Amino acid sequence: MILAEAAVFGLATAMPRPKAEELVKRACRQAVAENRPLIEVVKRLAQAEGVDSAVDWKLLSKPENYIGESNKIIDRVLERASKLSA
Repeated sequence: MILAEAAVFGLATAMPRPKAEELVKRACRQAVAENRPLIEVVKRLAQAEGVDSAVDWKLLSKPENYIGESNKIIDRVLERASKLSA
């Protein structure tokens, strides 16, 4: 489910954002119910909507592309922790 937001952004390039959000919500429910990867389910639903070719599924399926500011946040936490223990 960590890729849900990324899936919405990816789909929003090919369809209206509210429609992309609804499709991803539906995909989340199905992915959990079927114990399948979210992006796989999103892709299947997007194909049914005719937007499959507009999305880079390979790029979208890599969670490491969506770590955002995580590394900077971790560095700040570790720096503060080291100052507290000194």
